[in-house]
Amino acid sequence: AQVLIAGGYAFIKYGLDNDRSSTAALVCRDIATGAVKWFFKYPRAYYETSNFIIVGDHVIVQSSAGLEGETTSSVGSIYKINWRTSSGLATPEKTLTGIPGTLTDYPAVGYDGYAGASGVTSLVYDSGAIFTLGSNGMVYCFDFDLNPVWSYHTNGRAYYSAPVVYNNLLFAGMLDGHLYILDKNLGTLKTDIEVYQADYKGDIIGSVTMPSIVESDGKYYIFCTFSDGRGMSAQLYGNALYEYDGESDVKTIVEPKDRGYGSLGRMTAVETGDFKGVYFEGNKKLFRMNLNGNISILNKDVNTSHSYLVLINGDKLAATSYTKGTALMEFDLEGNIIGKYLEDEKYQHYCMAGLTVFNGGFIYGNDSSVISIRGGFGDGSPDPIPEQGLAPWQILLIVLGALAIILTLAYVGMRYGLRWEHPWNHIVSSINNFLFGEEYSHNTLSRHRLWLVMGIGLTLTLIAAIASLCIGPTTTLGVGEMFQNLFSAVGKGGNNLTYNELMVYSARLPRTLVAIAVGVGLSVAGAMYQAIIRNPLVDPYIMGVSSGAGTAAIAVISFDFTFFGLFPAHSIYLTAFTAAVGGILAFMCTMLLATKAGGTSINYVLSGVIVGLVFSAAQTLMLTFAGNHVTGALSWLYGSFSEITWSKVWLVLIPSFAMSFAVLFWAKEFNLVLLGEDQARQMGLNVKRFNRWMLIIASVLTSICVAFVGIIGFVGLVIPHLCRMMLGGDHRLVLPTSMAFGGFLMIVADIASRMLVPGFELPVGAITTIIGVPVFAYLLIKRGKMYDG
Repeated sequence: AQVLIAGGYAFIKYGLDNDRSSTAALVCRDIATGAVKWFFKYPRAYYETSNFIIVGDHVIVQSSAGLEGETTSSVGSIYKINWRTSSGLATPEKTLTGIPGTLTDYPAVGYDGYAGASGVTSLVYDSGAIFTLGSNGMVYCFDFDLNPVWSYHTNGRAYYSAPVVYNNLLFAGMLDGHLYILDKNLGTLKTDIEVYQADYKGDIIGSVTMPSIVESDGKYYIFCTFSDGRGMSAQLYGNALYEYDGESDVKTIVEPKDRGYGSLGRMTAVETGDFKGVYFEGNKKLFRMNLNGNISILNKDVNTSHSYLVLINGDKLAATSYTKGTALMEFDLEGNIIGKYLEDEKYQHYCMAGLTVFNGGFIYGNDSSVISIRGGFGDGSPDPIPEQGLAPWQILLIVLGALAIILTLAYVGMRYGLRWEHPWNHIVSSINNFLFGEEYSHNTLSRHRLWLVMGIGLTLTLIAAIASLCIGPTTTLGVGEMFQNLFSAVGKGGNNLTYNELMVYSARLPRTLVAIAVGVGLSVAGAMYQAIIRNPLVDPYIMGVSSGAGTAAIAVISFDFTFFGLFPAHSIYLTAFTAAVGGILAFMCTMLLATKAGGTSINYVLSGVIVGLVFSAAQTLMLTFAGNHVTGALSWLYGSFSEITWSKVWLVLIPSFAMSFAVLFWAKEFNLVLLGEDQARQMGLNVKRFNRWMLIIASVLTSICVAFVGIIGFVGLVIPHLCRMMLGGDHRLVLPTSMAFGGFLMIVADIASRMLVPGFELPVGAITTIIGVPVFAYLLIKRGKMYDG
């Protein structure tokens, strides 16, 4: 229905199909690659031709049917979405349903039992306010947070129209043949003009389209077209011109009468050195009308347009066509055709949407396609927006390449960091000791308990992952249907996907995989911190690492930091990189403070709390000056998987799993650390070096996990403690089971964040905190005295 461009993204509004009970969708795609950033599905009525708006970081879209299934009622909804922070299945920041002041018993627009439109029409933004019309005859004004400011009830109804705001005036053409002029600030009527009315089967009807306003010598010249109100089936139509003084005096310049030509779309105001007036298409001709009402026919060979002419650089006009074949025409101001775009046969469909001009090119939507013509008309060949996704062989190549890099770095670290003479031999020895070590192999009960608990954890994780792929706030699929869509999407290489395939493959699967990776990483990092510091009260959140990462990320988001031009503004990769650096810096501060305070277990906890409070204060100060970026900063601060796409999955999944599995090789050393520094040293462990490297690994692992999803607390506290309760303190048991149950907890938290409150996605960090705080309190009360240093 409509395409808008902002921030390198194309926002495409789809009507989907002609089923009145169907839904519509708004999709955000990367304009360069075609990759889907997010999409939003909402109920609508029969046709979906009204326009949405983009203001700053937000896209605001309206529904022509506010409640699914009630397609003939005059109720509507408006949704406000942050397009920068949304990802996958977008969740509105605010939803306004059943627009205030709506008269739900007022009949929808239509004739002979055909309901053509209901709800709210196209949106208009001006001076911090949002204006729209209702099919019940209402004119609405909302503030930017969708709070009602005023409403005015006309005697007509709106039919595929929209208000026009000019200076302090609002103009609304209605289906009673009247043009209403209101004070835009107060919502009070200044005057109304009876433009045109006709008798249709005993009903007095008439339709006035969106007027075009030209100001001259302190007067407002109002150009409008009208019809008998039967839309594309109209038999009587024409145009009119009025002179208006801004208060109540209206002078008719061109009488409104049937002329056999008019325009279903809005006239386009044009002001040049020697001309003031409007251009419009009607009856396959291009017309021009000046302030005196003189009409000139500039071209008699124009395709029918049901949208409006777009003025380009003040000296050209372009319009989409409703007829098949010639989809786009460009004119100079004398009406000469200077460009014509012929659609490929497979793209030939009717178009009622306006044209969007960007970077010297054009983009528009018709009944089946989105067409982009870059750099002007060129040879007239279509340039459809490409599809998103990676082919399976590309995914495999990325995974193998990443594994090769990780193995290389692991070898260098073990050989020159830990100073192992033969790293691979040491790893093989560690695996044998882990599985078949002397004290462990004799403990058959421990071995059986490990496999039992691991089996339970992995089974729960698998069940939760399947549920995450099936369940969503707008659409829930059966297990069989989910797998069918998933396998189909994989077979297509992520391209040319249906809506359900896109939802499962591009939205739910990436966030599920990252949820598992983050749960695994944070659980292992928590177990590492607790072993090294010998205190079960610590985790990455309490150690201040998460707060440091959050502070660094908020600094980037709030102040458009680009790292000296190396990254584009609002880059998620810059945010992730800075968050990782901030987490490591916070950890270093905690360690320095704890060491200076004496290095006891309780000192590490208190130092982490102090560092966390300092960084939290810095966050508060930055949020105070964040301005329009505060929503994006808060979204990251509270933790969310909504920004996850395939391009980010591997940056979290591979490092998290690689580092977590690598830590398993040091399970025996962690057990030695728990015996005390002296005894561990006597058994051949360089305790200081081991502790230093493990704390660095834990901090890097934590920073990677929170870099793309934001702060998620207490996972590293709850899961290791749960595993110790089931299996005891042996880290050969605790570490692998923490990995299994960490993924499960994170998926459950993500599902809860999406489903607990309909129409709104809760922060994942809030869910994990609700779970973790009682566990922390229990440990503090019951076992805190055991770890007082």
